[in-house]
Amino acid sequence: MRLACWNVDAMRGWNLEEEHFLNQHGVDICLLSETFLNHGQAFRLANYFCYRTDIPTAGAVQPPWSVEV
Repeated sequence: MRLACWNVDAMRGWNLEEEHFLNQHGVDICLLSETFLNHGQAFRLANYFCYRTDIPTAGAVQPPWSVEV
């Protein structure tokens, strides 16, 4: 099983070149961080399932697993 972790620093520049890299290297699971996608923005990647955890507020640093008190 091949894993990849990619800090994309915004999805603005994402294109077929990156998708080709994942396929070329046989990546099974890819973790994308700092996508800066808004809740309503769709993201699809051919041959992959996409699971997202969107931060509710821009600029928030609260991790998705923390609990508000």
